[in-house]
Amino acid sequence: MQKHNYLKLLVVIFGLLIFSTLLYIFWILPSLRDDIYQEKMTHTREMVDVGFSILQRYHALEQEGSINTEEAKQQAGQMIRELNYGERGLDYYWINSYDHYVIVHPFRPDLESENVYDFEDPEGFKVF
Repeated sequence: MQKHNYLKLLVVIFGLLIFSTLLYIFWILPSLRDDIYQEKMTHTREMVDVGFSILQRYHALEQEGSINTEEAKQQAGQMIRELNYGERGLDYYWINSYDHYVIVHPFRPDLESENVYDFEDPEGFKVF
């Protein structure tokens, strides 16, 4: 009789283990993944908004006649180059055009005005 109770207990424990594992795989992990994804998307939107607000400000200065187009581009570019963010301030902004030209890059000014469509790092990975 004691052996029968022991087997029953093992079946219950095994069943709970399987249930817990399935719950984790099919409910908890996807929920965590979705939460992390949403947090990253929110963070990305906020970062884009910061960069965009800088460009809007210099565009407004140009529109009101305070500075000319070239000054607006130059000053906005310099502001973007100097802007760092992240926990340790090591993240940075750069701007590429839709047709693969680098407009502003804080650490690679040599790439500015260059088409980087085929640009690869030393390991052959397309960076842009």
